[in-house]
Amino acid sequence: MNSFSFVIVPLVILYISYFGISRIYSRHYREVYVEGIDELKSKSNVNFSLRIKDSKDINAFSTSGNTIIVTSSLLNLDKKEIMAAIAHELGHIKMKHHIKNLFIISLILIGFFSLLNIPLIALLFLLLGFLVQRFLSRKFELEADKYAVKLTSKEALVLLINNYGDPSSSILSTHPSSILRVKKI
Repeated sequence: MNSFSFVIVPLVILYISYFGISRIYSRHYREVYVEGIDELKSKSNVNFSLRIKDSKDINAFSTSGNTIIVTSSLLNLDKKEIMAAIAHELGHIKMKHHIKNLFIISLILIGFFSLLNIPLIALLFLLLGFLVQRFLSRKFELEADKYAVKLTSKEALVLLINNYGDPSSSILSTHPSSILRVKKI
């Protein structure tokens, strides 16, 4: 296998996984309607599908194809908190954070596989790339929070983050600490 294949094969797998498997995965959950969702669609100008995952965790996440998955426990919260969580995920969709993250990971893989003939440099590049990706992921979370405030109330988002966010964070975390998130809103 030539060096070009070492770069292309992982990228093809990455893109198939992201665009194919994530859509199949999200269809596994049933679509749900939540009061207030039409207003969020109108304000954001994003047509999205809302699906429910049975879980005791309070969480929401978005996938490719403008799909937002919320946990059943999240839907037991106050309506304002539910809308704040969905609005946050809409921020990721609206600002194309998934595509940006995919691009960053692609660059990291291209660099890593291009440097494989110098193993130590390749590993250092991979480590640095991973840390940069995590930094940008935390930045994307703060951007999604700011976007959510434009669609819903600041108070609801702050309450949601304070109650269910992680008060600590590290250089390896994908999310900033709840303390920093609230401070930046």
